[in-house]
Amino acid sequence: MKLTQEIKKGALLVTQNAQHVIVNEHKIVSYSKSICTNEKIILDLDEEAHFTNGTDEEKAGYIICLDSINFGSGYFHDLKKRPGLSGYRTIAQCLKDHFINNGILSPLDLSNITANDCFEIFEQDNNNKEVSGLIKLFSEALKQTGEHIVDNYENSYTQFVLQAKNSADRLIKQLLEISYFNDHVEYKGKTIPVLKRAQITVADLNLIFKGQGLGYFHDYDQLTAFADNVIPHVLYLDGILDYSPELIETIKKEKEIAPNSIEETELRLCAIYAIERIKEEAIKADHTITAVNIDHILWERGHEPYYLKSPRHRTRTARY
Repeated sequence: MKLTQEIKKGALLVTQNAQHVIVNEHKIVSYSKSICTNEKIILDLDEEAHFTNGTDEEKAGYIICLDSINFGSGYFHDLKKRPGLSGYRTIAQCLKDHFINNGILSPLDLSNITANDCFEIFEQDNNNKEVSGLIKLFSEALKQTGEHIVDNYENSYTQFVLQAKNSADRLIKQLLEISYFNDHVEYKGKTIPVLKRAQITVADLNLIFKGQGLGYFHDYDQLTAFADNVIPHVLYLDGILDYSPELIETIKKEKEIAPNSIEETELRLCAIYAIERIKEEAIKADHTITAVNIDHILWERGHEPYYLKSPRHRTRTARY
């Protein structure tokens, strides 16, 4: 079974047994219609925040580096952000500027990277104890990625992607050889893959290469949504998800939710299930749309003032 099929199967299992999150099935059809009618599908990376021009090696390297550290939302409250930018876009733009001003971070460079290097690249204060933990995780994740590509893929990001032979499933499996990309949860005795960052690496490669060459994946349309803390929040405020009173209170008070807890697992997996259902209804109505398209639309929506004014769930994890 392909990994994406396992994610969808797990999402259904969690949704059917959830204690803290409910998917409002009766609202799916109208919500799907609204998205397909009123929202623009995102087909490009934001060039202001991302490095998008360069050789194939440079562009693939940027995406693999970025998605190696595409996590830390639970720390972003304390992150020093560039003016007007979110935590994610701050990290993406800092990495972009490093690539432009200092050249590509090669796999060999990553294999030797230190926390001090990361404090400098991402413009963070090493005296900030809250952020120091995140920067240490960044350095460990980047180091792992670099070592794996140096040892197994000729010190070449391009070779790493080419070895997947245009298969999203195969590239995800290659990424899972790097432990920081592991993203599985335990739920009622079952091990379920979620694979947020491995899947988003495929999607970002597709965007930066505009679906061609290193960005073409024949099974791209099988990717699921990228389960984080933004997508459930948007679906909740839009009435597609309902939460238990206990979960609402926890989020409202901005208390941390433990990684791999029942609450966190249900937030992530029910969101994946809901987006699969939204996609199904869109396809029934003859719209061409993927779960990735819907994820991008909702993620961008999540950074509008209405969605930013109330807290979303906070979990400190290297998974998102």
